[in-house]
Amino acid sequence: MTAGEIIGQCLTINEDLSQDEAITNVVFMGMGEPLDNLGPVVDALRLMTAPEAMRISTRR
Repeated sequence: MTAGEIIGQCLTINEDLSQDEAITNVVFMGMGEPLDNLGPVVDALRLMTAPEAMRISTRR
């Protein structure tokens, strides 16, 4: 998956949440070698934790 596809899944879930709910943690799971998609996963994590984007805490 690309970083955009990963973020897209999070945004889709956000649309289904009520105003007072938010994504507070994310778990990455998949099949195969975990480091095969490291670049896009790191890019997605940077976007998820960016203050101007999803603002998911880096401490959770």
